[in-house]
Amino acid sequence: DFFYGVTATSDGGFVAVGYSVFSSFGPSDWTGVMGKGGNDAIIVKFKADGTVEWKKNFGGSGDDFFYGVTATSDGFAAAGYSGSSSFGNGDWIGVTGKGGNDATIVKFKANGDVDWKKNFGGSDADNFRGVTEASDGFVAVGNSASAGSFGNGDWVGLTGKGGTFDATIVKFKTDGTVEWRTNFGGSDTDYFRGVTEASDGFAAAGYSASFGNGDWVGVTGKGGSDAMIAIIGPMPSMFNVNAIVEPVG
Repeated sequence: DFFYGVTATSDGGFVAVGYSVFSSFGPSDWTGVMGKGGNDAIIVKFKADGTVEWKKNFGGSGDDFFYGVTATSDGFAAAGYSGSSSFGNGDWIGVTGKGGNDATIVKFKANGDVDWKKNFGGSDADNFRGVTEASDGFVAVGNSASAGSFGNGDWVGLTGKGGTFDATIVKFKTDGTVEWRTNFGGSDTDYFRGVTEASDGFAAAGYSASFGNGDWVGVTGKGGSDAMIAIIGPMPSMFNVNAIVEPVG
């Protein structure tokens, strides 16, 4: 059992997300909860004193993961990814996979019931690793396969930057509809792992090995993969990066 993300709640408690393997369900803290198949994404609500208030697993017959969570005015939004075999069954009935791993975002009500669920991606691997509530929806960040995912599916009209993965950022409306999306990177690998809303857009953080080309023209790498943070514009017409903060590493 693993937690990868946590957020504070308005009642003084916390919500944590991650995943548990199939064999964990049934005994101990998962008594009365059956596994969906493979790894299940999990979300657990704790009271202020650490007591479990409620717990939920989410997924299909494949592997499902949550990596980030944000509190909202009426519940929580969790982001991660699911394997292709999870779609069309379990909690993903009625949802068709895009191909490979799909990035996912699930909106939960305050009691843990699912409000809505969405998958996002192209024909290759797509992942969300962080999510934040925006004033008019949600923003999720992660990475997508540069060669395989771009130009098809939800990435129609966008070309991969190069390397294995491009960092990605997607803006969702409050109902889960995609408002805009963009990719960021250079000729090597680029990843976003966390995001927060800023006064002039969104700040996304992660790491990169792509310096000196693509979106990193004019920025020199420190060696190996460098930690990085970028400010992304708040409007669909501002898919470009407004400012790049010097990497550290």
